[in-house]
Amino acid sequence: MLLPAWLSMAALRSFDEYIWQKSVVHKLGLVRIPNLTGRWRGYLITSFDGHAKRHDLMIHIFQSWTQIVIYLTTASPCHAVARQ
Repeated sequence: MLLPAWLSMAALRSFDEYIWQKSVVHKLGLVRIPNLTGRWRGYLITSFDGHAKRHDLMIHIFQSWTQIVIYLTTASPCHAVARQ
């Protein structure tokens, strides 16, 4: 029995956005992708300033089973420098 296309798409979308995150799906081994969704705080040390200081940052992650979007923000503005 074939499912109507709209029902298949609805099932795929439900899995992609919600079901894959459930712990039972991971425990059964159906999904191995870690769920990183959320806000993460940390710091960055860079060679640009000679490792002189920590730059506080926040990473905000939005994730589905098939996509991930990551926003990184810092307290201080980042400056790009073109070198020739």
